[in-house]
Amino acid sequence: MHSSGERATRSPIGAALALRHLEAWAPHRQALAAVALIAALGAALRLQSLGRISGFVFDEAYYVRDAASLGTNGFERALQLDAGKVVPTDPHTWYLEPLVAASVAHPPGGKWLIVAGMLGAESDPFRWRLAVALLGVALIALTGAAAWLVTRSVAGAAISAGAMAIDGQAIVLSRTAILDGPLTALVMTGVVLALLDLHWSARRRERATSRLMPLLALRPYALASAAAFGLAMSVKWSAAPILIAVMLVTWSIDAIARLRRDGRGALADIGLRGVLGGLAEVAVAVSAYLITWTGWLSSPGAFGRSWAHDTGGFGGLLGLLPDSLQSLLHYHSQILSSDIGISSPHASASPAWQWPFLMRPTLFYRADGDFSGALCRTSCTQMVLDLPNPVLWYAGVAAAIVAVVLWILALRRGRRGGPAAIVLVAGLGAWVPWLLLPQRTIFQFYSILLAPMLMVALAAVLAGVLRRGRAARVAVALFGIAALAIAVVFAPIVWGVPVPASWVDALRWLPGWP
Repeated sequence: MHSSGERATRSPIGAALALRHLEAWAPHRQALAAVALIAALGAALRLQSLGRISGFVFDEAYYVRDAASLGTNGFERALQLDAGKVVPTDPHTWYLEPLVAASVAHPPGGKWLIVAGMLGAESDPFRWRLAVALLGVALIALTGAAAWLVTRSVAGAAISAGAMAIDGQAIVLSRTAILDGPLTALVMTGVVLALLDLHWSARRRERATSRLMPLLALRPYALASAAAFGLAMSVKWSAAPILIAVMLVTWSIDAIARLRRDGRGALADIGLRGVLGGLAEVAVAVSAYLITWTGWLSSPGAFGRSWAHDTGGFGGLLGLLPDSLQSLLHYHSQILSSDIGISSPHASASPAWQWPFLMRPTLFYRADGDFSGALCRTSCTQMVLDLPNPVLWYAGVAAAIVAVVLWILALRRGRRGGPAAIVLVAGLGAWVPWLLLPQRTIFQFYSILLAPMLMVALAAVLAGVLRRGRAARVAVALFGIAALAIAVVFAPIVWGVPVPASWVDALRWLPGWP
């Protein structure tokens, strides 16, 4: 005996529906397989000889030591930087004695991630870079997922993931224990979840019957996106403008769709949903952010922790907060004022307007001398240069410009833009705020936040080109070969492999390149 459900499934109609369902899921599986394979390749590029440079690379001298202090004390200790900034020794010699709390420029979230990779092995460069490298692999998959959700193209997903896998800047920031790689992975997690929320809410919009449906509490992807952005802000505050931009554009897309369906009579309902949804997202993001401060909040000896108790705290409504949160707010105001005011000259400084042109990439590490290696043995240069793949970067910038123009034209025609709008505003949120701080010391490696958005835009353009015939497919293949060839040529200064000085000189394509 078979149940009626089983008989329906085996009927011709049921079989046809099941086959149609499987066919609908086939592109999803193909995209997943392609992105997973590319991420595995990217993992090899990021984990291979991860501890090749045994000393600190660039700002690892600060973040690795801060992370080790967090893991031991729950807060950052003041650093003894003259105790071996370049070549780390015993981790117990990294800090001032006696125990002195330090004021730091960035929240603790990213440093807690570095702690997770260390697991007590503070003096092992492979271990202190491990978590960052794994997040760099995740960034490849997240970029491919974003491209799939925007283009619904297996080729688009594969192109964007492949571009991120071989990009020099992405590799360097996956192999260096600083904060910008983890920041970008968490931001892209928020972007992908926002894209999923867009699809989820579109499928359920027609079922909404209550005035309060669908509340954000019933939109799990939106809540998860807010949590991811909250964690990203716990790494660096530069994630905050992206969260605001994504929240505004997702609400706008939903509002336009509701107005088209229900007319102006739905304006009050749309406004109420926007307010309630925004408050819910902010609450989730702030909660996720505060979780990473647990060590500081629970440590009376942390920097500024006793400010409210010692001074009486704030007055007015802020005075109603617990002393610990008042002290945290005061500490944040100090960080903000000092962070915005950073204007010390630096040889690798590059204002944000220069980023699209790659005028001054950041030199992370350089050592000249005699090395034992396959490529060079005498008079060698070992360099780590934060340089995006020029072919992919310039093409990505061009594709993003085209995408922004098309989006503006679509808005003028009354269209809402859809998933592509989320990626575009996320990219603008990663770049435009830095343009507003021309006096601050800024570096090219900050642009890693922009890179996944550029690669998604590039993938969308190339996926469209692929549909235009054989000649177009040949052109895309030649472009991919050129990008891969450039990646191979620049590989030594991405991985820190010693090469003859003439090799480095030959790669100095622009005057600002070291």
